[in-house]
Formats: sequence, C-alpha cells, structure tokens
Amino acid sequence: MSIFSTLILGMACGDKSSTTDTATNQITDTGTTEEIDICAPLEDSSKLGMTGSIVFADGTPPQGNVRVQMCYKETCFVAKWHDEGFCFPEGTLPNGEVYAFDVVPLGDLSGKYTNPLTILEPTENIVLDTPVLISQFTETVDDSSAELNLNGELIIQLNDNYPLSFEENEQVSLSASKVNLETDGLPLEGFDTSKIVGAWYLGPFDTQPDMPLTFELNNPSILADTTYDIYNGNYEDKEWTLTATITSSEEQRLLVEGGLQILSTLLIVQQ
Repeated sequence: MSIFSTLILGMACGDKSSTTDTATNQITDTGTTEEIDICAPLEDSSKLGMTGSIVFADGTPPQGNVRVQMCYKETCFVAKWHDEGFCFPEGTLPNGEVYAFDVVPLGDLSGKYTNPLTILEPTENIVLDTPVLISQFTETVDDSSAELNLNGELIIQLNDNYPLSFEENEQVSLSASKVNLETDGLPLEGFDTSKIVGAWYLGPFDTQPDMPLTFELNNPSILADTTYDIYNGNYEDKEWTLTATITSSEEQRLLVEGGLQILSTLLIVQQ
C-alpha cells in the first residue's frame, strides 16, 4: 500500500501505529468543560463528508483496530471515530475526485482479516446505511499448494512466481474470502449490482504478483455462452482495473487466464 507524506486529520495514511480520535474533545477553562463534536461540519462547506460504521464478523471492536481512509491522487484522509462509527466531517473531501475507500486492519489483525476496498467518486455527502463488514480470510495457501480453492466456486492457480518474497526468506501466502454485496455494506458506484455474479477480497492486500494469476469460476449465476468482465480493485490508480473479458462455456464455467493482477477486491460482472 502506498505511503503518502501529507498528514491529514492528524494521522498518516501509512502509519499503522496511529490511534483513533474520540467523538468529542474536552476543553477545560477555569473549571468549565466544553465538548467539541469532532464530526461537526467544517467551515468549507463546498467539500463533502462521509459517515458509516464498521463491524468485524467475529465481534472484534473496530475502533482502535482499523484505519478507515479515503485516498485520492494527492493524499489520504483518515476517518475520525464517534460512538456510532466513523466520520469524515462535511468539508473534508474535495469535490470532483475519485477515491479509494479502504479499511485497514491494524497490528496483529493485519493479514488475518480482509481489507475491504472500493472506488468512489462522491458528488454529495455519503451516508452508509449498512455497516462495512470485515471478515476473516476463509482460505489461505502457501507455496506448497498448487491452487487456492474456495468451495469449488473460485479456484486460483498458483505458478512459479507466487508466493512472492518481499524480503529475503520472507514468504507470502495467498488468502481469499467471499463478499456478499447485499449484506456486507461495501459501497459500489458505476455498476449494476444485479450484474455482479461474484465478489471476493484477496490478500495480502495490494500485492501485485510478478505474473498475473489464472483462476476458474464455477457459479450457478453464470450463464452459458455469456460475456463477463473481470475487475481488480486498484488502490494505487483509484480505479476498477479491467483485467479480462471472457465468454463462459456451455458448462457455465469461466477460465480466466491472467485475470488476477492485483490482490484486493475482485469483481465478476456480466456484460
């Protein structure tokens, strides 16, 4: 994940040791206490805001254990926390920008839990009605495995260039977990969600294999002889990268050569 140098909202995008803000700051002056709502709109009302909540599937408290951020081409804005969830106060997010919205599990939770990622181009304040779910990876394989198999539905083929070694003697596993777009609260723009036949979180987040990985998809929602687009969530470029377009077989199966270029959110979309 890229590290940006600009500090926004008192936290650095790449600083995994940063702590979260509380809902109010208290100022004491001659015995009186004034509570300041840190989620209140800022003076620059021409900019936008965002509010929502985060839940771990296993009940782990989100505050203090995740960083929630909206990153665009120049920098990252890191969310503040209040009793109901997180906020980017109205007046924080510049208009006319495309953002990578992502949730980053911190510390010992990193690598065990998924990193939800989506791409947003807000034109008005965003209110997420459904909590964004952070799930644990359901399947993980290492270099001794020939494939990652998620219940026969998604099968990712490994090759000699995966797992990667970021540093000498440091091996990297491949992990995956399925996303339910109807219940898991991941906000999507630019897609007809009824056309999305499958979505997964992959990790380690934002890893790019030396060679794109091939995968097979077997899903009851796939129609025979129908064309599908494969999208990888691109954190760096703030876009959904179209990595492949393929027509399904008569057996309602997709074999996508080199369709995994980035390990993040994977979308399979019917044309």
